[in-house]
Amino acid sequence: MLILNENNTVTILHEMLLIPAYKKIWDSDKDVNKVTALSYFSYIYFKHDLKSKYRNNYSGDELEEKIKIDLFENKKIKLPEYIKDAEAKYIELQSSKALKMLLSAESALEQITSYFDNFKITDIKIDDRADSINKLMRNLKEVDDVTEKIEAAKKRIESELFVNNQSKKRKLGKFEIPD
Repeated sequence: MLILNENNTVTILHEMLLIPAYKKIWDSDKDVNKVTALSYFSYIYFKHDLKSKYRNNYSGDELEEKIKIDLFENKKIKLPEYIKDAEAKYIELQSSKALKMLLSAESALEQITSYFDNFKITDIKIDDRADSINKLMRNLKEVDDVTEKIEAAKKRIESELFVNNQSKKRKLGKFEIPD
């Protein structure tokens, strides 16, 4: 898979280049240092990996814009079509029932966050405000509990997904950093 190494750069595991979608990115970059390919792999990692700070802090169009600005210094840059194939493959390779459930839970949590963002106490009749505030506070506590459980599930799923990528017996690729 794609990994964020101790130098805070994204690199690709050597065997992933056997997958046509990743090989296409690699082979399309003729530069010996593979700067463009590694930028595209970084884009995929930051957008889709469970460990990505971008993915964990942004969503939707904002997620993509933030990554494009930081990687390419242009939020409107049009990436090659073959990047979509690599993104789909990355999502597929991370996929599991537990991950699908986690993604659904995160989506629901985003909707709840949007509700709280748009909640206005002034829209409630004065006589009902105290009761509404009490309900809101209870709901916020429950959301906090759900958030903690989602984070715990995310850590559990991450360890399941990445345990197989830590094999010490295989040969490291040119752009891989040893553990």
